[in-house]
Order: sequence, then structure tokens, then C-alpha cells
Amino acid sequence: MTKDNGDFITVIRLSRENFKLPALRVVAIDGSFHQVFLPGGKISYIVVASVRATINGEKFSVDAIDVKDEICECESPEEEMRRLEYDVANTYEYDLILMDRLFSMDREKGLKIPKNSIGIVKDFDILLRNELDKIQEAPWIAVKDEKIGYFKLLDQGYVFLINKEVQMSWDDILKVLVILGYEPIPEALGYNYLLYLADKAAKYYRDIASLTLDTIRSQNFIRYRDFRSFVERIRRNK
Repeated sequence: MTKDNGDFITVIRLSRENFKLPALRVVAIDGSFHQVFLPGGKISYIVVASVRATINGEKFSVDAIDVKDEICECESPEEEMRRLEYDVANTYEYDLILMDRLFSMDREKGLKIPKNSIGIVKDFDILLRNELDKIQEAPWIAVKDEKIGYFKLLDQGYVFLINKEVQMSWDDILKVLVILGYEPIPEALGYNYLLYLADKAAKYYRDIASLTLDTIRSQNFIRYRDFRSFVERIRRNK
């Protein structure tokens, strides 16, 4: 056991033979947005992607990718995207919901945290990360308390913070992370393939819409009202 600011942290490791899990339905959710500035106001296109998958034994399969989008005339499209991500997440009755979110912060914003969820974030206290980075023999998960832990899947990889709402043991959570974290794709290796895929899917649909929106915006004579109708048409036809 190692110490973290006076609190004991338990480090859990598993042998390579112990990564099997019973069948689990998993969904990963992430969002993106594009904002357009016009003389008459601001419009944001917000898109949230959901990647649905099944874990069985030591393997997983991607079942489907769903997309939900909306038009936002708001000051903070990032906050609206956050709200939409949680709205989408709370529609799923899955065994496990993965999000790139810090639940403690979002709960303070009044957002409803899905009951079977895990939040994985890269950015947290740099001094703590450096201390945790000294722990060898990945993969491991360092448990701070009932809801907060830290994990590293590769010795040369990155340390992530994990916050959980799901009623699942830390041992099984580490198994899930390993199964989803060893895909041989540079951006996903040591992280989480389903969250990586959700991020890429959201950005893909965002980029399609943003290219069209920016082209329309470049026509300086266009009116704000007409631009709004163009955006709605793009949403319907995507």
C-alpha cells in the first residue's frame, strides 16, 4: 500500500489469466460541438455519440454507434454539450456506462449521474499523478475510496483518474479497463477503446456539419433567421 496525502491507497493487480468477465452490455458516450458567430447571434451545433458494445470473457464486440444532436443558441455550448451527454447517458439501462466526465464536479452542477456509470478523466492533480506514476507492474488500479481510484494499463502509459457509480468491484473494473484498453491503436492503447471511438464518432459528425455551416456563414449576406433554417435542414438530412 502507498500513501496519498495521508490517505491509504490500495493497489490492485491481476494476473494475465484473470481478465475474464461474464457478458456485460457497455455503452460509451462522448460529445463535441461547433459554434458559428453571426451578426445576429451565435448558433452551436452539438453532437453526442454513443458506442454500444458487449463484453464476453476476455473479448468485446462493438454492436452499434448512435448519434444525437441539437441546435443551441447559448452562451456556453460546452455546458449544453455536458447536459446532453448526461441526458443521453441516463436513457441507457446498461450494465456499464462509460463517460469522459468527473462526476463529483458535474453533480455540483445539478446533473443526474447515471447509476451504472464510470467516469474516466486524464486531467487531475499533477503532483499526485507524478507520485502514482512511480507505481510499477501495470496494469494496476489504485483505490482511494469507495468511488475514486486511479489506473494505469501500461508501464509506459498514462495514469487516469476513475470515478464510479456502478456497483462493481474494483477488481472487475480493472478487468473491464484491461479488456477495453489494449486495442493496438496509438490514441486508444492504454486508455479505453470505446471512449476513443465515441470521441471520434462525435467529431466525425461535428466536422461534417461544421464544413457546411462555415461555408454558408462565409456568404456575408445571409440572415441569421435563414442560417438557422439551414442548420435545421442539415440536422434532418445528416
